[in-house]
Amino acid sequence: DYANRLREEAQRLLDSKTASLQQIIESLKGQFSASLDQVEASLIPLRSMELPQAEVAIAEAMQEAATEFERASREERERTLCSLAHFSNQLRKRETQEEILNLLLDTAAGFAPRVALFIAREENFLGWSSRGYSTTTGREISAWSCARAESPFLMEALCADGLTSAGERSVGARLARLLAGESQFPWHAFPLRAIRRPVAVLVASPAEGQGCELETLCLLLDLTGLSIENLALKILQEMRQTGAHAEPVRESTTHAAAARVPVPVKPAAAETDELQAGAPMS
Repeated sequence: DYANRLREEAQRLLDSKTASLQQIIESLKGQFSASLDQVEASLIPLRSMELPQAEVAIAEAMQEAATEFERASREERERTLCSLAHFSNQLRKRETQEEILNLLLDTAAGFAPRVALFIAREENFLGWSSRGYSTTTGREISAWSCARAESPFLMEALCADGLTSAGERSVGARLARLLAGESQFPWHAFPLRAIRRPVAVLVASPAEGQGCELETLCLLLDLTGLSIENLALKILQEMRQTGAHAEPVRESTTHAAAARVPVPVKPAAAETDELQAGAPMS
């Protein structure tokens, strides 16, 4: 009897404690269920939300970007065409080689951050003038001379039919010392031809955030070559008019006129400083 009473008392005590814990569990279940219901209710709008507006917004943004790019490209093309038309018009007004080459450099500076012109004379290259470089470097370019064999980059460009590009390792040590301090690579070189002869090389280089418009530079060199050829024809005509007697023009006479053309006179030191500052010499 005592053992039974003790077991019953222990059971009643355990039942009371269990009931208390069960109430706590039921309360937590109710709270947790309510929280789950709230989360479920919050998910309903997300599940039913559609995203066509986001796709429309992205499409509109892409269309605006394409339109802006097209507008900028159109403006750039118009600027290039206007510059080429102005260059062609001004070429017809130039009467000397120096004026023609200065116009070439002035215009080329609008399509490349830095440009330098090197004349091929006999077995040497001679620096003529430049744009975009500092005054000190501009003077060094104008006073620079180098045997053709010592400048493989200029030599390759002189003999090429069109554009020649090169990195730092292939331009030659002497030319690199002259220009590399203010020029970024790659360098681009364009031959200048007159009367089917290569007479000079234009070297263009990019700068931070600025590239070179290579196709436009090629056109400028072609137009310049035609202008120098026209100057040679004028010289040839003068030679015919001043000759002792009128006779058919021989090939040797044409070569004589051509030989007189591609030997531009270097600008004076004071003029070189003005050119580096961007002032045309005309």
